[in-house]
Amino acid sequence: MKVGEIYGKNRNKKLLVMYIDFFLMTLFGGIYNIYTSQNYYIYLYK
Repeated sequence: MKVGEIYGKNRNKKLLVMYIDFFLMTLFGGIYNIYTSQNYYIYLYK
């Protein structure tokens, strides 16, 4: 019973970490894309 509880908690933690990791990656990826595209447009307009 206790092993199952620990396993369940670890599984939930892993899922949570995965979700947070995915969220942060998409967030930073979006910011990075906006930043690079802005630099690209500035480069085009120079």
